[in-house]
Amino acid sequence: MIIYYTFAIIVMSLLLLSNWLYKNRKAINIVDLIILFIVIAFSGSRYYTGTDYGNYYRIFNTNYIVINEINIFSLISPDEIGLYVINNIMKKLLPNSEYVMFWVTSALIYVPLYVFLKKKSGKFWISFLSFILLGHYTMSFNIIKQYIAATFVFIAFVEFYENKKKSTIVYILLAIIFHFSSIIYIPLLYVAKKIKPNFFTFSFFVFSGFLIEYIANYILINVNLLSVYNIFINSKGSKIGMILISSIWVLFGCLLLMKKKSLIQLSSNNYLYLNMFHLSLTFSIGAISNMYFARVTIPLQYSLFFLLPDYIECIKTRYKKILYLLLMIFLFIWFGFYISNYGGVIPYDTYLKYE
Repeated sequence: MIIYYTFAIIVMSLLLLSNWLYKNRKAINIVDLIILFIVIAFSGSRYYTGTDYGNYYRIFNTNYIVINEINIFSLISPDEIGLYVINNIMKKLLPNSEYVMFWVTSALIYVPLYVFLKKKSGKFWISFLSFILLGHYTMSFNIIKQYIAATFVFIAFVEFYENKKKSTIVYILLAIIFHFSSIIYIPLLYVAKKIKPNFFTFSFFVFSGFLIEYIANYILINVNLLSVYNIFINSKGSKIGMILISSIWVLFGCLLLMKKKSLIQLSSNNYLYLNMFHLSLTFSIGAISNMYFARVTIPLQYSLFFLLPDYIECIKTRYKKILYLLLMIFLFIWFGFYISNYGGVIPYDTYLKYE
């Protein structure tokens, strides 16, 4: 646990340094490069840290993959050819290093997101720190393909909202080749852009969460073809924790609605982020008894990286610095809770010890 808090404090300090030295400049600077190196290195040099590490190590250590032997329920499939292609390229460049792929996949997750947040966020240091402290950083140690896809999906949402159709198609296709489930976000692009963030839609998404939880569990239990996903039902006794998490997000969703007008005035993109966050509540509630739905929320809850700092900015008070301090305290507590219960990343180890 100490190593993760040390890592988070170092990254936070460097983010603050970058913000202090370069103010609101959107270009990547030398401090940003140091941050990215630390973030990639900490993830890339891990050793059997993360629940799926062994499976990915096996894939990265394979010199070739027989396409005909792969099916849709495999860890890697023809529909998710992105990882297959990159792995084979790296095998040709560095044939004797299976660990390098953990560095490459880490870069694919963090670099595009970092650059995008730097460009779009008014409080960038909080936005990227939220990615780490809300648990996304350590969860990306586990479900690598899905987190690569999530970065591209999130960018696609923003690009689509800003009517950049060509780049939207590019990012969605990139997401799909790394994780086929990204296809489900295509209709959600339209939903998040067209609906109005109000109490009615908020209530609808909350209600839908309970409905989806019931229907999905019934299907997973009774349809043999999908029985492989039964492991996610009440996984690791997670129900109490997911109820707590979902309750916090529903409460925050209500608070956001109370500041809706101010948030949209502060940034027109907050219209999109509000809808994305409210959409995420459906799957967050669905995850109360089925952890698989928690994965669907990932790119949708990236909206929090903008909503958290903007919500504080909308509060009229001279004590905003205190509010930001309280937010940091909350996030650090959340970070410890998350990696202890859901990260599967304790203890941390690095392959550099065994080289």
